[in-house]
Amino acid sequence: MPDPVVVAVANVGVALTKVLLRACDNSLGADLVGDGQEIVGILSRALRRTDESKGQIELRVSQALATRTKAMRERCSSQGVDPDLLSGACTEVEIILEEIADDGALLLSAVRTPESFPETLREYAARRRMNVEAAAEPYFDELVQAVAAEYSALAPWSPRFQIEAFKSILSGIDEIQENSRLSLDAHAVTHDKLDTLSSKLAEVAHHENKPSRVFFGSRPDVVTGDRYIERDEQKHLNVLIVDPTEQRTVLVGMRGCGKTQLAASLAKQCEDANWNLVAWINAVSPDTIQSDLVELAKRLKIDTSDQPAQDVIVRRCLDHLKSAAPTDRLIVFDNVEDINHLRGLMPNGNGLRVIATTTNNSGWEYQDWTIIKVGVFDRDKSIKHLLDVTDSEDHDAADALAERLGDLPIAVTQASGTCKRLEISLNYFNTLLNDLPIEEALDPTSSSKDQEGIISTFITSYNLTFEQMKKLEKGEQIAHIATCILQALCYLSDSGIPTRWLKDDGDLYSLKAYALLVDSSLIQQSHDKAITRIHRLCSYAFRKLFSRNNEEVTALQTAANCLQYGAGLAYDETEPTKQVSMVKDFNRQLLSCIIQDHSKGILSSKGVHEAMNAMLAIQIPHREEFSDLQDIAEKAIQELLLNWDWNDPAHHYELE
Repeated sequence: MPDPVVVAVANVGVALTKVLLRACDNSLGADLVGDGQEIVGILSRALRRTDESKGQIELRVSQALATRTKAMRERCSSQGVDPDLLSGACTEVEIILEEIADDGALLLSAVRTPESFPETLREYAARRRMNVEAAAEPYFDELVQAVAAEYSALAPWSPRFQIEAFKSILSGIDEIQENSRLSLDAHAVTHDKLDTLSSKLAEVAHHENKPSRVFFGSRPDVVTGDRYIERDEQKHLNVLIVDPTEQRTVLVGMRGCGKTQLAASLAKQCEDANWNLVAWINAVSPDTIQSDLVELAKRLKIDTSDQPAQDVIVRRCLDHLKSAAPTDRLIVFDNVEDINHLRGLMPNGNGLRVIATTTNNSGWEYQDWTIIKVGVFDRDKSIKHLLDVTDSEDHDAADALAERLGDLPIAVTQASGTCKRLEISLNYFNTLLNDLPIEEALDPTSSSKDQEGIISTFITSYNLTFEQMKKLEKGEQIAHIATCILQALCYLSDSGIPTRWLKDDGDLYSLKAYALLVDSSLIQQSHDKAITRIHRLCSYAFRKLFSRNNEEVTALQTAANCLQYGAGLAYDETEPTKQVSMVKDFNRQLLSCIIQDHSKGILSSKGVHEAMNAMLAIQIPHREEFSDLQDIAEKAIQELLLNWDWNDPAHHYELE
């Protein structure tokens, strides 16, 4: 007959397993024991096994508890304690586990401070301990200690921990702010006169503080030299921009046709002409538009001392732009996905011109926009560019390559630049394109020949660049660093990454790898060099390449490491203003990971969760600085909770 106490301990093990496998949201209303096989797999791997069933995990947890409490059980038995009393103690622990099953705060406590978690659990268990007979209390205490140890060991792998970590960024701040307010109220009388004096001084200095010129945002650098090709669309755009009555212009065309470069070239001209405002807005979603408008409001020194909500700051920014004196001003909305994303966010004002770039042709003609359609090169221009850059006379090879690339500007300039830099012929480059299994990298929802041309061009340039790189002294090391840079760019924010995250100015090989990637045009820098980005089609092609080479998990881990490195730079920064800016960089990247489908795997990284906790400690004293991101974060996390598929293996990478 089995020992009844061992059976009771086994039941505690089953209860603990249920807690750890419980789904991320109470509204789901059910334990996943027996159903959530992928989640079972996570805990199984945490126990260093890869093929265990739910029953086997329960058995292992139960055995661990039994082992931890064996000495106390034997001591109680030798003292003649009734086994039923010990079984009763086990039942009370089961009840405790049921009560804490949905306690997210307790789960976070177990991961953040495992050394103090046993005491936390003991305090929680004190009420149930009153139901235990005195003779069994030592055994009850020992079992609680054992449960705490197992809980702490496995908690980081619980699916619920990930969501609770996200929520923790947004929690706890209000209480601290309220306490601060009460403290300030106590000193209100003392500070009243000082506040009045401060207001008067601010009023006097108000006009002096208003910026005369503002250049905002990280626009792409403008190409020069061999890569620059004069466009008819640029001439058309220049004519429109000098006319203050032409307030809205949209550049419409396929990806890779040069819309963003045209807009960037115009923005640079306006900067060089000392226009009062030149702003570059990341317009990939309504959230990014609002976030950038809030930052623009701060650059324009619009008053936000009352800590208004994000939509209020946006409205103040738009009102400011509308009411400002007539001056030459430009705002570019880059990569608009849908004209409806601009609803309620469109600036107006005397002398204010707005440029948008988009691949979506729908709706602009009905909204008082002047439309400039940006197309591919004509064949003669493609051929001339390929021959001029490579100093070649092989007209037939240039014609064949232009045909293969669909005359798409970004493909033509990438191919010509690669041929010149690596001193290879146009014919050889075309041969490499034809040998590439491009169908493996194409989007199955599109049969666009233009997409085929640019993707094959980027992959071929990648292969050739890395072949040359590996021939250098310490070439393998440089190539490894370059690969890490590309992996981070492909999986973090599509709008770019802070350059300081990607290269170490104190490491010669890091600088060399970064410079070679820039020279190869596989990556691009913003005009101020602060942001590094990769073309979206290039990023897509490389992600397909990583997946085909079974390097996807490695690439995601590299991106997670890059995100953690950025958090480390912010944590170590001692200048408060710079530190706040660096934490914002981290938050924006984190939000991109939540929003972008190809980036969600990064959220499986325990190190990223630890970085989030570290950044939270910096944000709390500066809540007003992060108000613009808080609304976006809440929406993004809510969306994640609704759409996160716990049975999808793609959401359960084992990342450090």
